[in-house]
Amino acid sequence: MANRVTSAEVIAILGDDNSDLTDVSAFIAMATLLTDKCSAAGLAAADCKEVERWLSAHLVATGARRLVKSSAVGPISESFDSKIDLGLNGTSYGQQAIALDTTSTLASLSGKVVFMDIINP
Repeated sequence: MANRVTSAEVIAILGDDNSDLTDVSAFIAMATLLTDKCSAAGLAAADCKEVERWLSAHLVATGARRLVKSSAVGPISESFDSKIDLGLNGTSYGQQAIALDTTSTLASLSGKVVFMDIINP
């Protein structure tokens, strides 16, 4: 399927630390493949667009650079917006994509699926 988002839409959520980015189409292409799985599982088109945007941001954050969360001047210090985890849970962008996917397709790809049964008394 064709990409649902543009580089500009993805870069817009990455923050000021990434103002030098202009083209993230390679990351969008990868995100499109995953989002197509959500679409096939029944996720609405508008939701697929948002999932693809957040997945793209996740892939940029993990593949192109680590996003600086905070820094200091003296003594020199930096922290990055990621945690030690595999898959989509490794960045806040990936976590948001999982949250937006009501089909749980992305959660199952991350190896963490939660099912809830509601029992009426």
